[in-house]
Amino acid sequence: MDEKLNSKELAIEVKRLREEVLSLTQSKNELLTSKQQLDAIMDNAPVEVILKDREGRYVRINKQFETLFGVKNESLVGMFPGDAIDPRLAAVTREHDLSVLNLGKAQTRELVVESNTKDQPRTWLAIKLPVFNGDGEIDGLGTIGTDITQRIVNSEKLQKSNDLFRQTEKFSKVGHWEWDEIAGRYITCSEQYASMFGMTIKQVIESIKNLEEDKFRVCEEDRERYKQTLDLARERKQRWEVEYRCINKAGKPVYLHEIGEPVLDDHGVMIKTVGMIQDITEIRQVEEELQRSHMLYHQAEEM
Repeated sequence: MDEKLNSKELAIEVKRLREEVLSLTQSKNELLTSKQQLDAIMDNAPVEVILKDREGRYVRINKQFETLFGVKNESLVGMFPGDAIDPRLAAVTREHDLSVLNLGKAQTRELVVESNTKDQPRTWLAIKLPVFNGDGEIDGLGTIGTDITQRIVNSEKLQKSNDLFRQTEKFSKVGHWEWDEIAGRYITCSEQYASMFGMTIKQVIESIKNLEEDKFRVCEEDRERYKQTLDLARERKQRWEVEYRCINKAGKPVYLHEIGEPVLDDHGVMIKTVGMIQDITEIRQVEEELQRSHMLYHQAEEM
């Protein structure tokens, strides 16, 4: 009887061990699959990815990071940044690490780093985030980095281009604007455009909310002609051009030459109008002075 009981208990224990081994094997396979998936994500990501432990030692870097800095994952694992990169950059990096660890949330910073090429230093945008374990405790750090050097260069070029454009507008007394035909209000305008009416860009965009309000920037004597020109152009969805007067913030009349161009969507609906405006007051004053001189000349001849 005891032998039969022992055999039965042995069979149960063997079955339990088999199930445990099967479970462990399944868990191991799942972990292996998860690791392979993580490796695939990291190494195919178009950004630099770094994993560190709480002390700041490298746990894993991806292919993009290896390429940018000319290092290998195997050579960095277990090392501190101070042993692998410029000490000053390592100090800044560690300070960023500690800030993320203490606050327990992601942070973003820009860093100037040396790449593995002889090119200029690169500007690196680093997003650092805490990595939590199963107990909800922070036991490491993850960093997602992006080389934004070209973006900054392009931004600086664009800024220089915009500055030059603004200077050109100011020198030539020309402004530009965009009008939303659906909402019936300004989308944007240049500083030069707004200044012609004694306003700021913000005031133009926020205070003029329909066509009726917009036409009041035109002198009353020219208002109806201005309105008819725009109404006809909108009806025909065509380019328009008009001259009119307005009163500037000094209370003096200003002569303006304005051109508008409709923008249609794929269905032929006019969604906005873009345009430019030029202060031609000096030109008109010269013309008037020439006409006056011409008239006085003829009067003198008749005498």
